[in-house]
Amino acid sequence: MINKYIYINAASSECQLSSHVHNDFGIKLDPWFLFLTMVNLGLTFIYTAVIPSGFDGLLIVLCSLSLALVLTKNLVTFSVYFLLIGIKTVGMITLAFGYPGLGGKIAFAVGILSLFVSVDIRSVFQIQKKAFFYLFWIVLVLIFFYIIGPKSEYSSYKLINCFVNGLLSIFIFHLLLNSKTINWNDLGRLGVISSLVCLASIFLIFPALKPGWILDFGSMRLAALIDRDILEIRNLSGFLSLIGFVFIYSSNPDRQISIFDTVQFIIFSIISIIILSWGGSRLPFLTVFFVVASMIFFKPLCWRRYKIISIFCMSILFGILIYGFFIELPFISSILEKTGSFGSHLNRDTNWDNALWRISEQPLLGHGLGGYYIETFSWPGSGTYAHNLFLEMLSETGIVGTLSILSPLIWKFKSISYYKVLNLRSLNGGAVFPLLLIFFLRAMISFDLSTNIIFLIFTFIILENYEKINSKRVSI
Repeated sequence: MINKYIYINAASSECQLSSHVHNDFGIKLDPWFLFLTMVNLGLTFIYTAVIPSGFDGLLIVLCSLSLALVLTKNLVTFSVYFLLIGIKTVGMITLAFGYPGLGGKIAFAVGILSLFVSVDIRSVFQIQKKAFFYLFWIVLVLIFFYIIGPKSEYSSYKLINCFVNGLLSIFIFHLLLNSKTINWNDLGRLGVISSLVCLASIFLIFPALKPGWILDFGSMRLAALIDRDILEIRNLSGFLSLIGFVFIYSSNPDRQISIFDTVQFIIFSIISIIILSWGGSRLPFLTVFFVVASMIFFKPLCWRRYKIISIFCMSILFGILIYGFFIELPFISSILEKTGSFGSHLNRDTNWDNALWRISEQPLLGHGLGGYYIETFSWPGSGTYAHNLFLEMLSETGIVGTLSILSPLIWKFKSISYYKVLNLRSLNGGAVFPLLLIFFLRAMISFDLSTNIIFLIFTFIILENYEKINSKRVSI
């Protein structure tokens, strides 16, 4: 049995069927491959429905993740998974077994090794040399503001991680945009399953954190507010689930997919939204809504399929909102409240107000890298941050530093077609805008510069390479 695939004809605005065999997307589903895929899907669904405790639960999702990795036959996909998702996931596994920090190092080594085996590293440096120069420029600017700042342990950590995460981001997004062989659909499934692995690991450490049943929405939120470590893990699990959903949603906008792949998409979408609802985090939950609505901008050629899928996802989201409103779930009620500011609805008003005060105190040069603080709660260099990338840069590096970092992006924005960027496809056909959107929303509401430098690098690579990607001149 051979599936049919879509090829985009420049003279047509419709999906066009082709019987050409394409190796990267599993055209011929042999019985063994189909069996393993169904077992993988079944294990993932069973864990979500039953939420077993202890080692049994962790074993189920580890088997599911192992099967998903076996079914991922492409080394480029394998490498991007370990560098983008696997570092945190494997780190959580070893943490559950009493070896904190070990898993992240193992995943990083596996990701780098597979990267060197599957990709011509020299070509990446050649194609993305301007992105590397941009990263080095950012680091130089941050070094200056580190020197004039509090020079605390957090400041040092922030500076080092800006460089490391920025460097990894160049390789990750180069492959996501420019590789013909990478499989976004596989990355999506791996992301959702990895989210469950993180949850099973934390449930092993904190059994009381586990939801009582599949509709126990918001159950992790109260515990997360009490324990900062749980808060970070809840945010991690939510982001992995979200990025998994986005990869699946964006993977085939102009290409017809099989009924089997459609069923997989529906099941993994439901699981992803359920995970986000357990966590009770408002940003990922709202981001799903914006990602689904973004189809208006990236204009999939397979419009009918996307319209049906989008209606389905929106129905689930609104169903959870209505359910949460009637049982008075705090994270749902705060979204629907008519009173209060936008920042208070997202629990960011204190962070943002203090950022504005810090900016007014030192508008030109800011308070130095890591120098943001909340009055009567923290001090410069203690590790608090503004939960907004632009407010953070303005409060810590001032107008001078912020313009220095953003000026290359602003310059490139002057000479691009916004329509082309919104409609940009990766070389393997994935819609890029939804992926950019989740990193933008995260940068506006959560995490600090050491994480959100990913958004700056991703934006630069898009602006630098979008014409080459559209004309299919860049290849791995």
